[in-house]
Amino acid sequence: ENAILQPCSLKTANSASPMDSEPVLENILVDVRTLGGESFHTTVELTTDAAGLKSKVAEISGVPCECQQLSVDGSALCDLDIVALYRCAATQVATIDLIITLDSLLDDLKPDRGLIKRIRALNVLSQLSSRGGDVATQAVTACLEDSSDFIRVSALWSLAHVAPEGDERAIANARSSLEDPIPDVRQAALEALCQICEAQDERAPIAAGERAGDSQVHVRLAAIEVLEVLAHRGNARALNELCIFLEDSDENVRWRSVRALHRHERVVPTADSKTMRYLHALSKHREPAMRCWAVQAVAEVAGSGNQAAVAILLDCANDSEAGVRGEALKTLAHTAPHGDKQAIVSAIKCLERDISDYEKQAAIIALSKLAAQGHKAAVAAVSAQLQHSCA
Repeated sequence: ENAILQPCSLKTANSASPMDSEPVLENILVDVRTLGGESFHTTVELTTDAAGLKSKVAEISGVPCECQQLSVDGSALCDLDIVALYRCAATQVATIDLIITLDSLLDDLKPDRGLIKRIRALNVLSQLSSRGGDVATQAVTACLEDSSDFIRVSALWSLAHVAPEGDERAIANARSSLEDPIPDVRQAALEALCQICEAQDERAPIAAGERAGDSQVHVRLAAIEVLEVLAHRGNARALNELCIFLEDSDENVRWRSVRALHRHERVVPTADSKTMRYLHALSKHREPAMRCWAVQAVAEVAGSGNQAAVAILLDCANDSEAGVRGEALKTLAHTAPHGDKQAIVSAIKCLERDISDYEKQAAIIALSKLAAQGHKAAVAAVSAQLQHSCA
């Protein structure tokens, strides 16, 4: 029936005789079955060997070639075996059994196998993901105590993929690695913890927040990235932990934390004085781009009437750079409903100077917002501008 009694001969287009009446096959259908009862189909050329089929299976199923064992009726195939020889004569379909095995990878992870081979084995395990089960998780975990920091980093990256979400042992091991003396290992541990913990698990953001005291800047920056990812998943604790980095000694770390908070519309979660002090300092930065970031960061808070935020915008409206002034004036337009008279005065003074078109447009927008609220000074300023434009 479907049983393969013996290998079939190959008949290709080049070997066909003009007298042959049977159709010439160029490809054959392969039915790949797993021990779990799943199956899928693919087509291969007549000359494809088992190694080539493994590559196809890896593309379809995601199981790395190194983890595949192919067999026919219980007999294992060697990589050089031609798949077409094992097709059923009646159906011309080759039925192949797929078994996931970790034997070769576990062998490559032994300490005497060499650094490159062991790192490659860990990378392959990460591609296998959770399908490696407890055996894969235990093998990766054992590498966290390795003397080589390269192995420990690779093991943490692999652990993030092979461990199921919320796995307590994996979380505990990742947290232990946060105390590793090597900065790259601590960074990898943070990233692994972020992936293994469930979305609302507070242990990941707390661990990232504790890295604010790390001696290495790149680890602190990695902590900010992790917190931003967690915030994107809806973890409320992550936003609060991000605020810790606003007082970092490194300027780049402070700026990155502001940007992360700004992306999640939580520049000032509680409008606290600590955050406002930093934003004020940022508005005085020597780089115009940083001062523009300060303006953008306080926009939402200023729009709600926060006077500390409005004060920052008013200062920036008199900045030495036209781009910063224009950005501040545009943002001041959102404070118009609160009737801030200083904003009106600032915008009017701006129009009296020889300014750029961008800045002038921003000033008119700010005045127009105020004029719409019935502020006489703003109406007069806009009218004057209109008359000047007509002239």
